[in-house]
Amino acid sequence: MSKGVHLIVDCHNVPRSTLIDSDQMLENLVEVLTQCGFTVVHQFAESRQYVQGYVAAIVLDESHVTCHTRADDGTMAMDIFTCGDNHPRPVLDGLMKLMNIGTIATREVERLQGAIP
Repeated sequence: MSKGVHLIVDCHNVPRSTLIDSDQMLENLVEVLTQCGFTVVHQFAESRQYVQGYVAAIVLDESHVTCHTRADDGTMAMDIFTCGDNHPRPVLDGLMKLMNIGTIATREVERLQGAIP
C-alpha cells in the first residue's frame, strides 16, 4: 500500500523571470495547492547566495513542495511529495497552467507503507 508519492521535476529552458521571482512562484503554488485540496502550513523563500535564483518551500499538512532555481543556466528543480490518496501530478499540471516552467522531465517515486519506521 502506498504511503505517498514523490514527483521529482527537472525544468530546463525556464524563463529568467520565473527563476528570480520567488514571490510569484509561492503565490502560484499556494493557489494551485489550495485548489487541489491541500492544507498549507508554512511557506518561505530565500535568495540563493552563490547563484542568482531562490529556494522556496511550502510545508503541507499532507507533506511538502520545494523548488530550487538557477537563473544562470535556466533550470529549476522541484520536489512535490504528497501523502495518502492525494497525488502530486495535479499540482504540477496546475502550476504549468499558471506559469511557464520550461521543458520538464519527471520521475515518480512511490513511498511504500512500512518503509519508514
